[in-house]
Amino acid sequence: GAPASEEYYPSGSQFTKLTLVDLEGATPRVEREFYFEGYYTSSRRIGSQVRSVITGGFGVAPPEYYDFPYGDVGSWEYRLAVMSWESRAVAAIERTSLRDWLPRSFEVSGDALVELTPSCADYYSPTAGSAGDGVTRVISLDLGGNAAPSETSVLGYANQVYANQDALILAQNEWVSGYWGGTESTSLHVFKLEPGSASYEASGLVPGHLDDQFSIDERDGVVRVATTSWGNEFNGTQNRVFTLQGAAEHALTVVGDSGSFAEGEQIFSARFVGDRAYVVTFRQTDPLFVFDLSDPTRVTRLGELEIPGFSDYMHPLDDTHLLTIGRNRGDDGIEQDALALQIFDVSDPTTPELAHKYVFQQEGWSSANYDHKAFTFFPEKQLLAFPFSGYSARGYEASLEVFNVGADTGFKFLGAADHANFMNCAYDTNEPCYGYGGEVRRGVFIDDYVYSISDSGILVHAVGDMQNAVGVLPLPYASSDPYYY
Repeated sequence: GAPASEEYYPSGSQFTKLTLVDLEGATPRVEREFYFEGYYTSSRRIGSQVRSVITGGFGVAPPEYYDFPYGDVGSWEYRLAVMSWESRAVAAIERTSLRDWLPRSFEVSGDALVELTPSCADYYSPTAGSAGDGVTRVISLDLGGNAAPSETSVLGYANQVYANQDALILAQNEWVSGYWGGTESTSLHVFKLEPGSASYEASGLVPGHLDDQFSIDERDGVVRVATTSWGNEFNGTQNRVFTLQGAAEHALTVVGDSGSFAEGEQIFSARFVGDRAYVVTFRQTDPLFVFDLSDPTRVTRLGELEIPGFSDYMHPLDDTHLLTIGRNRGDDGIEQDALALQIFDVSDPTTPELAHKYVFQQEGWSSANYDHKAFTFFPEKQLLAFPFSGYSARGYEASLEVFNVGADTGFKFLGAADHANFMNCAYDTNEPCYGYGGEVRRGVFIDDYVYSISDSGILVHAVGDMQNAVGVLPLPYASSDPYYY
């Protein structure tokens, strides 16, 4: 008969498709294709090594498991029905194999899908308290060879990914309800990166949640994280910087703790640079905190600076300056809300200073406030580009803003790649498009040119002349979502 797996696999299983495209030659060619069961989370490439992180569940139980009886819970008839159901469900589960429960993987071979055989040795259950529902898969693939991808998986759903040359770290936020509102923690899973593989090293827990992937770092075997813990009606938020190291039996333990700082606020951005941690919190003012991590067992706060507003993303401009994008606020922390760029001088970590600031006069926002990939910095030419969206007398506007940025010179506005001409709902009419159909997504610098890319078109400008586009490519934008029209 048919294998047990074919009896109950759901028809709607989610798969992530990875496609390798050979760009050599005049025509791009699909070289390899893979399907991995689960939802795509993120990927990292280091040289020819690619790691893709995919989350999902285990195989679905047989139909008998879901055929739970209903009736009068106090009657003997119901109790007998439950006992009968339990016997059928257990028997059905015992007829399955472990392979029926593990997430599946396939490689395309001609018109067929060839299943990749899983291995129990590739699955890890983290230390007590660090696991969760589901499974997170780290798929390693060497772009330079024909070897099959390798997999290492841990229990739980990871939602943040950090990687450097030597390590990959997954983070998973957990919330435990309680009488006074509950507590939250973050599970961390560390993998050692080697050619063609990512081997599981250790797992551990820290209180609180991470703001984003830049709240995680690894240096010389030490994991560094910055977290915010939500309090309850008796105490506010707490922010802390932790250092962790691996111990016996795959345990990742806390070895250093900054202690709570900026109570009642929360972390809006963090960045680890060398032996320093830079953390921005916000409630009404924008404190920039500097921590010394040179001794992992003694996390020491060196200095801080308070200014109105907050920074969403910090980018190292050089060894002694930070470039940030965020919001400017009035002294009350609420009024005068506007997009803002800042440069912080941290050459003296005990007294960080605001060196330069540029505040937008037009009301609007940027996707770079929440998506660092929209923040494009070209260090060799000191050029910065990011999307901007807002409203003016002519209606909704979308552009790519371009600046020259220097630690000494500050911000020099070079111009904006204006996508207003793409903002019509139909290209052959003058009807304004009310919505976000033309929002600029990315900016790319190539030599002396900047490419601005939106849902509706691509513009190419010479950086020295942002008024006149040298290339224009409309894209047929279509959406069934009435929010766009």
